[in-house]
Amino acid sequence: MRGQQHIQISVFTGLVLTAPFLLLNPTASVLLLVGIFIGSLLPDSDASDRTAKHGDSVLFAFDKINEVFIYPLLLRLFQEKKRHRGILHTVAGVATFSIILTVITGIVFLILNIQFNFWLIGIGLFIGGILHLMEDCCTLSGVIPLYPKYHTAFKGEIATFNRKEKRPNQFASYLAMLFVALVVVQLFYDIAFLSMIILTLMAITLSWLGFFAVCRVKKICK
Repeated sequence: MRGQQHIQISVFTGLVLTAPFLLLNPTASVLLLVGIFIGSLLPDSDASDRTAKHGDSVLFAFDKINEVFIYPLLLRLFQEKKRHRGILHTVAGVATFSIILTVITGIVFLILNIQFNFWLIGIGLFIGGILHLMEDCCTLSGVIPLYPKYHTAFKGEIATFNRKEKRPNQFASYLAMLFVALVVVQLFYDIAFLSMIILTLMAITLSWLGFFAVCRVKKICK
């Protein structure tokens, strides 16, 4: 998928995920969402035309660290060649860059005396990265998310550069409406916190299963 689509789907999924906590702890929710936003683009640090490469923001800094230091480290650890949708598009790759970047973020927060829970950004990085993999599972090229342990690929029907392809944007719009609906439910109905969490997790699970079905995602054993 294109970078903008990764951002939209990942951030709106993150908003749905944080819906039960947003009113109770908005600061923690925002930190998690910042991490999801950044993490949603980091698996593409192996691509020359990636969205995060252009600019001078915090996103650019995370992407540059990932490209220059973490990606080469992963290539050595897993004895892989440099290629797009390679080791960075795996759970192992996402977990590795999430841990390293979380440690770096914590050090920066300590130096600058920033009094926030930096680990929330780290969790967001991991969630955003995993969502990126799930999104790419819906494309024609697909990914092998559990490599190198398993070589099973997941592929769908979405052509990344087909401008007529509407499914990613439609799913992002649906997630935005789902988020609003969950917030409204909390505001006007007396629902227990635990019940709200269960409802939210069920909504996310069913929504993503529906998106996989619409994109006709298939498992391909190699």
